[in-house]
Amino acid sequence: MDKKLLENIIINEEKLAKYLLVTKEKNDKSKFLSQAGYITSNWEILEIDLHSLLINGTIVLEEENEYGQSTA
Repeated sequence: MDKKLLENIIINEEKLAKYLLVTKEKNDKSKFLSQAGYITSNWEILEIDLHSLLINGTIVLEEENEYGQSTA
């Protein structure tokens, strides 16, 4: 994928601060993320790290089946 496209991706603040980092009864991801230091009061750090991963990360093909490719 074009790195210029990746640099311009906008990650919605509400998705991070009001959804992903909020504790839930079921399927809670915030507990795992808080172990890495990501909490609602510093959601900006998660946004920066996600952008960095998009731009600098490597996509690895995990498997391919009749539905398409699965990445790690």
